[in-house]
Amino acid sequence: MPIDTEERYESDSSQDMQMSEELQYELMAEQQAAAETVADIAATEQMAPTGAQQPSPEQPQPPTGERPYPIPEGVDTSAPDFEERYARYVARLEENKKFQDPRFYAEQYAAIPVGVVDFATDLINNIPGVEIPKMPEFQYKEYEAARNIASVVVPTMATTGVLGAAGRAANTRVGWGIGQNKFMQWIGNRGVESLAGLGVGVVSSEYEGDNLTGTLKKSFPKTYDFVPDSVATLDTDSPDEKRQKNIREDIGGGMFVELLGSAIRFGTAIGQTALATRRSNKLVGETAEARKWLTENSPKPRSDDPEAYLVEGAIKQEEA
Repeated sequence: MPIDTEERYESDSSQDMQMSEELQYELMAEQQAAAETVADIAATEQMAPTGAQQPSPEQPQPPTGERPYPIPEGVDTSAPDFEERYARYVARLEENKKFQDPRFYAEQYAAIPVGVVDFATDLINNIPGVEIPKMPEFQYKEYEAARNIASVVVPTMATTGVLGAAGRAANTRVGWGIGQNKFMQWIGNRGVESLAGLGVGVVSSEYEGDNLTGTLKKSFPKTYDFVPDSVATLDTDSPDEKRQKNIREDIGGGMFVELLGSAIRFGTAIGQTALATRRSNKLVGETAEARKWLTENSPKPRSDDPEAYLVEGAIKQEEA
């Protein structure tokens, strides 16, 4: 019994089977799909004849998007750490750009003088009704920090020098013997430094920020939790409260540093004196006979061999 695949029904001499309408639609769809497939294959063979070079696998392309600097030649853009290395490369280039900026060198040389001007501005602004604006902040943060430090350190050193010279001049004029005592001079110097720090702290606006212990406690709360709130500055403190804490920290810290330095110098002097005494505790003969006698009667150096050392000790005991 022959099978007609085109009509999907069996041909029998005794029976005729007719296709349903649904099967006819299905057959037409399959024939159309087969024809389209054959056409696609033929078109592909015409475009790429036998023996033509097949397209190679897609190569990794450099990352897309705008970049501040071109990617250097020879860099493997498909590497996993490419973005991290490119970011470091850009950071180095940006860091080196400041050395070509004239403002970088201008702020470098102006940091200390402008810091002194800032202190003078704070001093004048303490007059009621006066409010002189300060100079704009520096563009480079390192020199802005140097400017802020100079606005405190330079006036403190200058005030200390002036008060110290005035105290020495007064002592010379009065001629008191107590002023020649080294301990009293040390006490006087510490008093002058504390008074200078107090004066600068009352004037400078830098004292309205966080002090050292407050900064440490805020940055490392678990490590410096033992610092009491009465010492460290807090975010809830008013500018006057922060100023008071900064002044107390400066005076106490300066006194502690001086005491520590004095203790170190005292310990060093004691050590040097003991060493000099040990080195000088040696008999020296003034004549040839005395030097000969010292050489003959000086104890012999001990042996490094433990056995020989014990033998020498036993001989000495027997001789005694």
